[in-house]
Amino acid sequence: MGYPYLIAAVSLLFRVPTSVALWVIAVAGCVASVWLTARLFGTTVAGYFAFTNFAWLQVSYLGGSEPLALALGLGSLLAFRRDRIVVSALLASLAVTVRALMFFALVGIGLVLIYRNKFWQFLATLGIGLGIGSLYSIAISPRVRAEVSNGIRADLAKLGGDSVLVHPFPRHLGFHTDLEVADLPKKILS
Repeated sequence: MGYPYLIAAVSLLFRVPTSVALWVIAVAGCVASVWLTARLFGTTVAGYFAFTNFAWLQVSYLGGSEPLALALGLGSLLAFRRDRIVVSALLASLAVTVRALMFFALVGIGLVLIYRNKFWQFLATLGIGLGIGSLYSIAISPRVRAEVSNGIRADLAKLGGDSVLVHPFPRHLGFHTDLEVADLPKKILS
């Protein structure tokens, strides 16, 4: 859910359409992920990573959230290797808002800190994770989510179209709000 909020922020900040913001974020995440892979594991691994996975190329250049999540996760790993625990925890916490699976990066950081008997750094990491999690839970509240969604829809209306980003189910199937998604099986079968 953090990815759509970042798209909206980039769109508002640079005054570009949401589709352009989505593409810019995905490509920037792809470039950052490949660069971080090269820094962490070497250029050969980064080359294989960048060019041999067709699904990666698709999500990188068509607007998936995976490049951003991976860039944040790899950035967290690089920061942790350089003993920048606070930066590592912050990047991992932000990665969780993009992809929930990145939660395991935070767990890994915490377990290593406990193993190394660095309890104060563990508590700082826990506090950062809980702080970002608290802000994230406020951001995904129905009221805030509706306001952001309405703002993106208004931006798209000015451009003369709708987007899969904002409304994943096409209007010609009869969907008009996110609450009607629960009725999807009934609409398909009827």
